[in-house]
Amino acid sequence: SSHFGSRVVWLEFCKGVASAIDLPTMMANPADALKEISQQLQEKFNDAGMGKVEEFTDMMEELMGKLQEGPDKAFDVVQDLFKEITGSLDKSMQDPSSLAPTGG
Repeated sequence: SSHFGSRVVWLEFCKGVASAIDLPTMMANPADALKEISQQLQEKFNDAGMGKVEEFTDMMEELMGKLQEGPDKAFDVVQDLFKEITGSLDKSMQDPSSLAPTGG
């Protein structure tokens, strides 16, 4: 059921982006049109709460980099990551509505 839900969210996201594209304007000035589309994509990305996903993947990439530097660095990063995750979980438990995507 969550897999179906994610497809629906993705479909709605794509429909929103497609409806925002003004083809005549895009043909007249593609650079400005692409800039506008990029801004709208970023807004939809943020509204969907994807910033948290991006933060998590950034943390994982940092961890992978530290793993390559050696076990001591990796351990320090894992400890910091654990503290950050537990802090986020505590904050979410105190305010569960913070987990809901923003926007309409």
